[in-house]
Amino acid sequence: MSRSPTFLFLALLVGYSAAVKSETINLQTTFTQVALDSQPEENTQVDQPAQETSKAESLHEGFSQGIQATADRIDRFFGDERTDDEAAYTRLRLSVTTSFRETQSPTTNFHLHGKVVLPRISRRIQLIISGDDEERDSYADGDESGSVASRYLIKQTDKSRINFDAGFRGGINSPRFFTKLEYRYQREIAPWLSRLNPKLLWDTDDGLQATILFDLERKLSESTYFRSRTVPGWYENTDGYRLDQDFVFFIRLSNHEYLAFDWLNDFVTKPESQLEISRLRVRYRRPIWQDKLFFEISTGMRFEEKFDYESEAEGYIKLEMPFEAGKN
Repeated sequence: MSRSPTFLFLALLVGYSAAVKSETINLQTTFTQVALDSQPEENTQVDQPAQETSKAESLHEGFSQGIQATADRIDRFFGDERTDDEAAYTRLRLSVTTSFRETQSPTTNFHLHGKVVLPRISRRIQLIISGDDEERDSYADGDESGSVASRYLIKQTDKSRINFDAGFRGGINSPRFFTKLEYRYQREIAPWLSRLNPKLLWDTDDGLQATILFDLERKLSESTYFRSRTVPGWYENTDGYRLDQDFVFFIRLSNHEYLAFDWLNDFVTKPESQLEISRLRVRYRRPIWQDKLFFEISTGMRFEEKFDYESEAEGYIKLEMPFEAGKN
């Protein structure tokens, strides 16, 4: 089975273009000769287009804020890494996850994610803690992505941020030094919200790595939300390129319960362009003790090229406890 990642980029661009709509309002006004005392009515007529434009802008702004607020609420509920990074206060999440696969024995792992703000030193300096990437594969090899780093905020606005990280990754068994330059930018084009997040990372063992995360998402209704995530990547010590293409559909069951339907795909271009792994899963998450302890369970199937895409059941059970400090 052989597929080119180019198809995914074209499909994404078509979807993104369809989201950008332009609206044109043509107004024709016929003025007749009026008496001097009717001049106020004429001024009201002239100001009407400006009032309509103001109302349209206000409606667009409110709709965009609605998209952003919904995205933030969902990501905060599911403990997404983005909410930790963008929080202006200390936020840590401790989790214990028991994962299983049909052909392997269950495993249990502890993870610590988040950041510590250091206001006494500088508002621009933060301590970043990251565990394994649970989102991609709960059976990732060891703790290769676990890291502890110092972050310096070079520039930050409401819609963009540039930061530089330096620290150690690889866990206790194989620690190695790394540096990372990262840029984040987001833009609302109603009814869509888009994010761009390129990263350039250097590792003493793995060399240079470059990835670009692109999110395209929208609110479908008061209880449903859709997100597409595309992450092309280049790695100095790996032949070819990688492409992660994910689709997530969120359903709010209540203010304290969510379902997420995930379709996760990993593509490679070497030794040939092909779909390496595809995963389908369902996640259910809810708090079981106020907003201080969350329970999450997932079940799904995975299909790997090296096993001729034979289906394999997988899933996990997770408990997660967030900690916050310095929140106003």
